Amino acid sequence: MKEIIIIDGNNLLRKSNIKGSGEDDRLTLYEKVKSRLGLHQKCIFFFDGYGESSKDDIIFSYDKTADELMKNYIEKNYLREVITVISTDRGITEFAEVCSCKIKLSEKFWAEINNPVSNKNINQLYIPPEEYEKPERMSKKDLDEFRKYFS
Repeated sequence: MKEIIIIDGNNLLRKSNIKGSGEDDRLTLYEKVKSRLGLHQKCIFFFDGYGESSKDDIIFSYDKTADELMKNYIEKNYLREVITVISTDRGITEFAEVCSCKIKLSEKFWAEINNPVSNKNINQLYIPPEEYEKPERMSKKDLDEFRKYFS
């Protein structure tokens, strides 16, 4: 199951070291975050106001607020435990908490994105998912049963 990270884009942009709020700044933020995500993570950016983007995972709120769209997304998603909300806005974080979503403050998320991992061994970075763990040893009875069908 993929972790879904929904990001209050303008909020994270204000907390980052990327200055401005123009289209180039939004794309810089988007590319920076996307380049640091793992294979089992998907992120969706919600930005207040109007804008154009060819990216499916950048959503503009137009006449509504990004918080409203994020709340609607959470309400419509039945697997809320895989959702992580990135924001420091109290309204959306409290709503996400009530809905059993994970919450990460924008400052903490930005610090994690910018944390240099070059001083770690590549093997220390890989944590295999639980479903790929090596199974327990097979019992003699199970082995005999297996041989009966596949020999």
